[in-house]
Amino acid sequence: MNYSSSIEEVSSTRRKLKISVPQTDVSEAFKTAIQEVQTTAEVKGFRKGKVPTTIVRKFFENDVRKRAIQKIIDQSYGLAIREANLQIVSQPQIEATAELHENQDFKYDAVVDVNPPVEIQGYKELSLKGPKKQISESDVDATLKNLGRALAKFTPITEARATKEDDFVVMNLSVKVDDKVHNELSKKNIRIDLGSAETLAEFKTHLTGASKGETKNFSITYPANYPEAELAGKIAELSAEVVNIEHMEMPQFDDAFAKRFGSESVDTLRRSLLESLTRSEETRKLELFGEQIVDQLLTKNTFEVPESLVESTIDRQVAEANMRLEKKKRMDPKNAEVRNQFREAAAQNVKAILALGNVARIEQIEVKEDEIGPELFALAQSMGTGVNELVQQGGRMVIDEARGRVLINKTIKHLVGLNKIDLE
Repeated sequence: MNYSSSIEEVSSTRRKLKISVPQTDVSEAFKTAIQEVQTTAEVKGFRKGKVPTTIVRKFFENDVRKRAIQKIIDQSYGLAIREANLQIVSQPQIEATAELHENQDFKYDAVVDVNPPVEIQGYKELSLKGPKKQISESDVDATLKNLGRALAKFTPITEARATKEDDFVVMNLSVKVDDKVHNELSKKNIRIDLGSAETLAEFKTHLTGASKGETKNFSITYPANYPEAELAGKIAELSAEVVNIEHMEMPQFDDAFAKRFGSESVDTLRRSLLESLTRSEETRKLELFGEQIVDQLLTKNTFEVPESLVESTIDRQVAEANMRLEKKKRMDPKNAEVRNQFREAAAQNVKAILALGNVARIEQIEVKEDEIGPELFALAQSMGTGVNELVQQGGRMVIDEARGRVLINKTIKHLVGLNKIDLE
């Protein structure tokens, strides 16, 4: 197909392709469209596929026109974008500048979002801070103890005494927020560890020294940034009835215990835990450095981002958030207020990817095929499915996403190696 085109820069992230198709090609598109309609057209008095073209033109004019327009745009737009050599990141918005006529040239505009020109500066002059922490045998001991808790036995304390700071308390809990009982938080026979650092201080304060059968009334204030919006910043009135006081009996940390967790011996289990904890700590440090790197890169470099990428990122973030919520609390992804809650974070996410992608190109960082598999496995695990099922459902897009994650992580590791790190 013949065509002519020009490109208008709407913004740094948007281009308008002005495309013109000559009358001869328009007529050819109409001819092909008529032939296609003719093969399936049914008109009384004519056999199927034998309806004269004059009748087809008269009775199926709209169908012919739609087919002709689609053929013209599909062919000419595809040729135009290849010639333009743009990094297009959105579907085109087609705008006809005049009505389509079979014996006239056809002109239309195609508006597309493109990646902005990004040239990241100062990525070798970053200042990173991180913890000195190295995983030790004491960390393995603590993890081993946590594993032991999963197999521990809880024995009620028969003597009449008050709770101590290392006891386990079984309680019936009633929670009121705004003078209404919160059914999801109010539960019976909840077991809490008074000696755990994870137990809220209010529970430790009011339940330590309590006796079996005693009810303690107290309040807690949820932080302003609490994940559940209906509880954020609210004061909750609690009533905790002590049902039982229990002692935890830990299992023996022997080879039989180790086999419960897939290891042949305690020594093998300890080595496995040390390796796992070390990987987790390295991942945590990498995430910490990644946040600092992105913050500093985006402070040093400013650029616009394609709106379509921001919108698609919002779609993904809302979907991921909804996966963590109960069905009745899920958000409407089309609601403007909901989307605005995610907009700033989505824009920063897109900027981060573009910035790190530019650094990867400059530093010639590439992803090898054998590096994608582990990322696909991790992605599948996070979604509660298998790799094959994930790829079947998501196709090439899932593989490209995994490749992108690997590239971002490799780039962050590379930047950590290029810059100064102050250990705290």
